[in-house]
Amino acid sequence: MSASVEEAAHANADLSPAAGSTRIKPAEGYGTMKAGSWDPVQRRVVVRDVPVPEPGPNQFLVKTATLGHEGAGYIEKMHSSVESKGYKKGDPVGFFGKQLLQGFTTDGFFAEYAVVDEPNCIHLPAAIDVRTAAVIFCAGITAFHAVDSSELREGDWLAVVGAGGLGQIATQIAKARGCKLLRSTSTTIPWKYARAKVQTPYSTPGQTKIMLKR
Repeated sequence: MSASVEEAAHANADLSPAAGSTRIKPAEGYGTMKAGSWDPVQRRVVVRDVPVPEPGPNQFLVKTATLGHEGAGYIEKMHSSVESKGYKKGDPVGFFGKQLLQGFTTDGFFAEYAVVDEPNCIHLPAAIDVRTAAVIFCAGITAFHAVDSSELREGDWLAVVGAGGLGQIATQIAKARGCKLLRSTSTTIPWKYARAKVQTPYSTPGQTKIMLKR
């Protein structure tokens, strides 16, 4: 779930940030930023002031708009090696991290600024709100590949099991591609949030068993 740095800081206001080391090179002229980091002594996330990172080769410095497992925001600074890649300062972008254990072996995205590799970054069109875009670059990509790799054609049936973020996004993608949908979940409550956009039948486990017998 995404949250602002201010919300994270407020939630941890009762903590005494322990001194921690940083692996980032400070960005010239940018000072410090708020960032959430794991404190092994307190065994919880603590918001600290750390240097704003300097983008290295093939990287951007992004001012984060939404924080989460992945992120979205606006390009703040570019390394000279990516100045010809079609981006400029102020562009809204979505991004995902390195294939590493973020927050432990590399810096994550719970911070006011993030250094992002250019190949892991994409322009956001005006139709996508940067403030809510972060989820697309984890759950959205996962759901898209699941539907896309199924080789379904328009009019084919697709069963979606589960009513979490992945299930709801997969349902919307499949519906947009003209598929017929059956959604199965242990509770009807989560589907109420999706039914306003996607009018498809859903079933509880008991209903699914009856349908399979038929």
